[in-house]
Amino acid sequence: MAATADLRQLLERSRLLASSISHQTDLPPIERNLEQIEAQSRRLASKVTKPGEAPERRAPYFLAGIGIDGEKLTEHVKGIKVLNAFEPREILADTDITSYLEHKYKQTVTSVIADGREQTMRDYQENFERAIRIDWERMKRRVFEELGQYKPSLRSTGIDTASYIGTPYAQRVLTTPGGMTPARATVETPTRTPATISRDRQSVLQRSESRLQVNQRMMLYYDVIRRLNEHRLQKRDFGIINSFYEVAKKIGIESKQRILQGWRALSMIVGEKNVLEGRFQGIPLKERQFTKAYNAHPESKLAAKLREEHVTGARHYLEVEYNEWCQQFIEHYRTEAQLGGVPSVVHTARAFLRAYHRQNGGVPTTSLDMFEGIPLWGLIFNLTRRGKLVEALNVAKSLEKCINKNDLIFLKYFDEYVNHKRLSKTSRDQLMAELKKRDLFKQMEDPYKIVMFYLVAQVKFGNASSLSKSVIRTVEDYLWFKLAIVREPSEGHGRESSYEVYTIRDLQKEIAQDEVSDNVSMSGKDFTECDVEAVHFAIALAYYGLLRVPETQDAVSLFLEKDEQAYLNFNSLMYFYPQRFSQSNPREALQYTILMYLYGDTDSEFGRQQIDISHDYVRQLVYENQAFSELIGSTVLGTEGEIKRFTPLMFLRTEYDFKDKIIKPLARQCENDGRFKAAVSLFELIQDYEMIIVILNKMLGEYIYNKLHKTTFSKEDLEELNPIDIKAIFERYEAQTIISHQAYPNRVQDCRNLIRITDFMLLYENKDYGKAMDLIEEVDVIPLDGDINRVARCANQLSMYDDALKRNIPDIMLMIMQNMHDYYVHLKTTVTSHTLYKNDDAYLKMEHLQRKARNLVHFAGYVNVKVPPNVYSQLNTLEVSMR
Repeated sequence: MAATADLRQLLERSRLLASSISHQTDLPPIERNLEQIEAQSRRLASKVTKPGEAPERRAPYFLAGIGIDGEKLTEHVKGIKVLNAFEPREILADTDITSYLEHKYKQTVTSVIADGREQTMRDYQENFERAIRIDWERMKRRVFEELGQYKPSLRSTGIDTASYIGTPYAQRVLTTPGGMTPARATVETPTRTPATISRDRQSVLQRSESRLQVNQRMMLYYDVIRRLNEHRLQKRDFGIINSFYEVAKKIGIESKQRILQGWRALSMIVGEKNVLEGRFQGIPLKERQFTKAYNAHPESKLAAKLREEHVTGARHYLEVEYNEWCQQFIEHYRTEAQLGGVPSVVHTARAFLRAYHRQNGGVPTTSLDMFEGIPLWGLIFNLTRRGKLVEALNVAKSLEKCINKNDLIFLKYFDEYVNHKRLSKTSRDQLMAELKKRDLFKQMEDPYKIVMFYLVAQVKFGNASSLSKSVIRTVEDYLWFKLAIVREPSEGHGRESSYEVYTIRDLQKEIAQDEVSDNVSMSGKDFTECDVEAVHFAIALAYYGLLRVPETQDAVSLFLEKDEQAYLNFNSLMYFYPQRFSQSNPREALQYTILMYLYGDTDSEFGRQQIDISHDYVRQLVYENQAFSELIGSTVLGTEGEIKRFTPLMFLRTEYDFKDKIIKPLARQCENDGRFKAAVSLFELIQDYEMIIVILNKMLGEYIYNKLHKTTFSKEDLEELNPIDIKAIFERYEAQTIISHQAYPNRVQDCRNLIRITDFMLLYENKDYGKAMDLIEEVDVIPLDGDINRVARCANQLSMYDDALKRNIPDIMLMIMQNMHDYYVHLKTTVTSHTLYKNDDAYLKMEHLQRKARNLVHFAGYVNVKVPPNVYSQLNTLEVSMR
């Protein structure tokens, strides 16, 4: 009985289970992989009784024993639908390939967008910061240069020190005998006298020039620049350095003497001589004469030859200066010098040595080889130091018997040195071997002899440097000796090793590292206030092709250094310097700006870029100073601009080039920046009357827009956008029939319409509504009469009008509607109700205004320009209020 009860309970639970399976829809899905499902399926299949098996036949008998109808139960079980119990409600994620790919695609796109945005923001920030730094440096440099406070040092800017050898930067530290040596060794110094004080470095008074003095200096230099460009225009050579030298004679500043010496040194280095009032009396130097050699490879023959010429010129300057100083010294010590009559070069040298080595206060003659009361080797050195090599050789030969027999080899090598300017490799090797073999430089040796031996051998001082200091006393002496031993590699002298070559570059590096560089900088301190002269030194060098400029035109710094070569941003220099007077004297500023074309060249990419940049600077000069009539010209005044005269120097070969490269871009810039009247004048010069009409339309459009939007006009805007002036310009062209023959009638008609609209606005402001309506109806742009077809046709024609007119159409429509409304209200208030009859004139006008208002609303719906919603609303409101 217990078993029967259990089976019945099991039956009831199975029925409940079947019922719940049939009706339940929220069963969780069974998650199995394919292998698990296959294994469980086989396991279940193995337990299922096959049809016809014994257990199946015995089951009904067994169930019937406990009162269960087996057949009925079998039918009932077969009717149960169990498919829903094992079917998942959603497609499994790992089998939904389409959704997976779509999800991955969205993730990838989102990730790429996020990464790209992040990278873009990062790049933008870096570029922004870089641009800020560049702009700030450019602005800071520009401000400093305009204030005259941008003065980079020679060493920090990488200026080629060799360029300054022989210039005022290389002055004597103490020019009296016995002064400081380059190594700052001190010896007994004679008392200074008025005759020698002119050679001393005077203290600089800490006071600046007055503005008037600066202007006078600038005007003197400007006169030379003007004459330079005039000579270039006439294709005549011009001695620019000597002309600047004559100017320096007229200035009255503390550094006058040093400036004069600087110009004199530069003329000798370059080789500019025999010049009178800018004209060469002998063989002239050509414009840009040294460009090819100066820009050649440093190791090329052309460059080496140019350096040798400059070294020779620098030595010549130092020798001439030393000779003049000796003459002054002899003049002061006349008694000791014992010079009289018409002395020869040798007698002058003897007189100087007698005064220099005088008994009372002179330099002692200890350890010197004496002859007839004067130093033997000192006489040879003095003549050599003054550039009198032939005389020095003759003296040496005449004193052969007085020279120590161990030193007689000097005569042989000195003869070769004088006649060939240097020793051959064989001779130099023999002399060097002789010097090394002999103990020549004892403590008590004659320092003059030591210097002469080293000079002929062209070798730097070694162990004898301390002895040579008693002879090489000043910065000039030091530089002269260094220049004398410069030995550039050249043909015809055999193959020389690196230690046997001493180039100008080696000298440059040595000066920068030696203590003498401090003395050179200190002696040039006076020039920190001579920025005017610095600019003109650069101009002189650029004129002869001895100044390198950066190849990249975006250079910010004034001084650059690349591959151990110095560069000067000549364009910036010629832009900033004239700014001091460009506003008051634009013609003078133009003369300096034209000098930028010195680096122009139609045959090279860099030269063509330089020409384009120079064009930009010329246009900028005109634009910034508004010197349109002075520099460009004016048809109204009937004047020709200053630029026109100098177009041959600006690579503007034809009239078309001048118009295309200068006037037209300048006119475009004026137009874009709102200087419309200047743009009109410029386009008038090139007879581009279509552009003039375009600009007049633009001016009228700007005026109408600002007026309708009640924009406050500045003083400049009132002057530029004065409709009366614009109308006068247009009427002048109409009266001259200039524009009547041109092929742009639509633009001319647009200009007429815009002028009528401005007149309409003025009448409306004056509340003259009737005349305003009569005038606006003459403007065949906005139809106020006619049928709907005419309205639609006029709306479609708007695309043909000028932009200056199209952009103002919505505001013009609104103003016309306001005028009609105000006119309607005015008519309505001027008559009484009992006088309103069908034939009344006021009634007819009001009726016409209503019809015109409806047409205007219809037109607003047809136009293909963007009309703001508030304009539609106001048009409808005003039209409705007139009904």
